Amino acid sequence: MTKPSYHLVLLGIFLQFINLGFLGAQSFQYHPRESGFFYHNANGVRSSLSFPYATQLTPELIWRVGDQNGYGLVDEDGEVILKPTYDYIGGFKDGLTIVIDDGYFGVINKEGTLVLDVFHDAIYSFSNDSIYLKLDGLLMVYVDEQYIPIDSSMLGFLRIDRSARVGGCGEFVDDNYGKFCASQIYKGVQYPKYAREHGYEGQVLVELTIDAQGTVLEEEIIQSVGGGCDEEALRLIHENVSYWLPALEGGQPIESTITVPIRFTLQ
Repeated sequence: MTKPSYHLVLLGIFLQFINLGFLGAQSFQYHPRESGFFYHNANGVRSSLSFPYATQLTPELIWRVGDQNGYGLVDEDGEVILKPTYDYIGGFKDGLTIVIDDGYFGVINKEGTLVLDVFHDAIYSFSNDSIYLKLDGLLMVYVDEQYIPIDSSMLGFLRIDRSARVGGCGEFVDDNYGKFCASQIYKGVQYPKYAREHGYEGQVLVELTIDAQGTVLEEEIIQSVGGGCDEEALRLIHENVSYWLPALEGGQPIESTITVPIRFTLQ
C-alpha cells in the first residue's frame, strides 16, 4: 500500500479543520439558487434561517436583515433580535441606531429595544446622552427623558453632515444616514406585469453617486428583484426626481454615494 505524500496529509488535515469549523465563522451567506441569504454557524453548517437581504453592521457584529415586511436584526449567533419591522434601520453608533417607519423616526439599541418611540419628524444627531430631533415641527433635544425646545441656531454647533437627498421634497429628515422622499419617488409606480404574474416581490436597492453639484454620476442596482422591477425602480428615480441636493460635509457640498430602496410588494 502506497503511503500518502506529506502534502496530501497536510491537505487532509486542513480539510478536516474546515469541516470541524475551526476556520469557520458565523455569517449569512448568499445562495443564488434559493435567491436568499442563509445563516451559517461556526461549523459552517447552513441553518434554515434565511432572508432575501442581509448585511453586517459593525462594530456590533449584528446583521441587518430584510424581507417584504421590512428590516430587522439578527445577532452573530443567529438569534433573531428584532423581526423585520421597520422601513429603515441605520448603522450603529454608541450602541444606538435610527429606525424609520411610515416616515416617522425613532431610536433603538443593539438589543432591538426602543429607546425613543417612532413618532418623530426627524432625528439629526444622537448619543447616549442626548438626541437632537424635530417633533411637531419644533426643534428639540431629548435629555433625561425630557424634551427641551432649542433654537435652530444650535444645530450649527453640531456640525451636522448631511447626506444627499431628493430636491424639492421638503425638509431633510435624517442627517445621519439620509432618507429618500418615498411619496415623491413612488409616484406613478407600475408593478411590472411579468413580476406580478410570476410572484416577484422584494426590495430593489439602487446605489447613486451624486457630485457636489447634485448631478448623478453613476447608478448601480446592488440588490435585484428581477421580473422588470429593477427597470421600474430606475424609471421611478429618473422620472420622479427632478434634481438632487448634494451631501454636505462641514457645511460644504461634496460628492457622495447613497442607496435608494424601492420596495415591490404583491397585494
